[in-house]
Amino acid sequence: MNRILTLTIYYLTVVFRNKGRLVDIFAWPVLELLMFGFLSSFISSVSPGFTQAVVVILGALIFWHFFGRTMTEIVTAFTDDIYSRNLNNILITPLSTFELIAGLVLSGLVKLSANLIVVLPLSWILYRLNIFAVGPISIVYVLILTAWGISLGLLTAAAHFFFGHRAGAFSWAIAGIIQPFSLVFYPRSILPAVAEKITYLIPASYVFEAFRFQLLTLTVDLTGLIISTCLTAVYLILSGIIFYFSFDYSRRSGLIAKI
Repeated sequence: MNRILTLTIYYLTVVFRNKGRLVDIFAWPVLELLMFGFLSSFISSVSPGFTQAVVVILGALIFWHFFGRTMTEIVTAFTDDIYSRNLNNILITPLSTFELIAGLVLSGLVKLSANLIVVLPLSWILYRLNIFAVGPISIVYVLILTAWGISLGLLTAAAHFFFGHRAGAFSWAIAGIIQPFSLVFYPRSILPAVAEKITYLIPASYVFEAFRFQLLTLTVDLTGLIISTCLTAVYLILSGIIFYFSFDYSRRSGLIAKI
């Protein structure tokens, strides 16, 4: 545990020494909140029948943060070591692969929490929005999306062992690639048939469908959440295994020196 906490403190220290990373963690989410807040307010003003626009759009945006920020922070912490050539320094320490994974995940969750400390109160001050007002089931939404972010973050980080710096561009784009199939702002039914089939493999799609279903009917979609939970568990286990063995293989084979 001491090694995991030390690694977590190291990743957090890197952030506070890099002003650009602070802007990425705090400023960009606030700008997104303002932009989508103005959009949802405009929709409500021109379509009086759609009075839940703020809740639907901003609620989905904030829930998306639990996935997007978790995944991004895990990948960024790992790639910072690659680009600064500090990964070799970590390798000569007695850290195990599991401890490295735990340090990446824990630091990602801490940075996510710091981001939400700003975003959640601001959403209440500006729009009187509280995503937890839908009840205790919101905790389930949060846990699924955060776990999904962890699994995708580990998978994206593992790609660097095989593709090196070429995986860098992909790691920044993956959240944008996943978002259209996650049904963040619209239902599954409006997508083309091929895209609709892909959404069934994305755990987040069930969460956002359940969130909108709950707002419209005041009923919890337990079936969708059970499917999402099972998918997330499978992805989380597979991502941990893939990262563990790809890291171990690249270290033993010497591939890691070429990253």
